[in-house]
Amino acid sequence: MDQDHPNVAFFPPIGFAVTLGAVTLLGWLVPLPLPTGLQSATTWAGAVLAAIGAALGLSAILAFRRAGTNVEPHKPALAIVRGGVYRLTRNPMYLGLVSLTLGIGLWFANLWALPGAAALWLALDRGVVAREEVYLEAKFGDAYRALLSETRRWL
Repeated sequence: MDQDHPNVAFFPPIGFAVTLGAVTLLGWLVPLPLPTGLQSATTWAGAVLAAIGAALGLSAILAFRRAGTNVEPHKPALAIVRGGVYRLTRNPMYLGLVSLTLGIGLWFANLWALPGAAALWLALDRGVVAREEVYLEAKFGDAYRALLSETRRWL
């Protein structure tokens, strides 16, 4: 292994910020109207999704810290994390970013959050997660392959 990091295509928080900025700009330039009567429902759904996204991300970061491994994808992985939210999904930080994007958009009745969150998910899946999986399998071998068979990539 020439480098001890997964060489992801982009830094995930930057991808989140760019996506949220694009969703916000599109909502301002080309608003997509909500069906009558859904404003309150999207506000509540958005708030719940944003809270879930924040909780997922924060709990995943805490699990990484407890395991003594690096959170930043440009640094070496020092351990495989299996506890906490990592029992439910192998990518709770990224799932949290997608949920935050969707939640914040819906909270502000911006339907551009739907394609924005889908685009962020696809970019994370192909440009970050796929590369991390190759790296982690090469680094941790059978231990990581066991995790692949036990825990889903997303949900």
